[in-house]
Amino acid sequence: MTKSELIETISEKVKGLTKKQTEVVLETVFSSIKEALAQGGKVEIRGFGNFKLRSRKARKARNPKTGASVDV
Repeated sequence: MTKSELIETISEKVKGLTKKQTEVVLETVFSSIKEALAQGGKVEIRGFGNFKLRSRKARKARNPKTGASVDV
């Protein structure tokens, strides 16, 4: 499901909210989650999932467009 599809679904189910209003609400939720994670926090939404940042070792990958090797 894309963000646009999610906005469409929510605006259909929540009467009284336009697609634009739904988009603002969804963007606010996403930005709040991003801010909490950026500050080193953990986000727990019961019944949906837990979010936290984890550091991982760098690994080699290949840019599919150029074929160049890059560290990710």
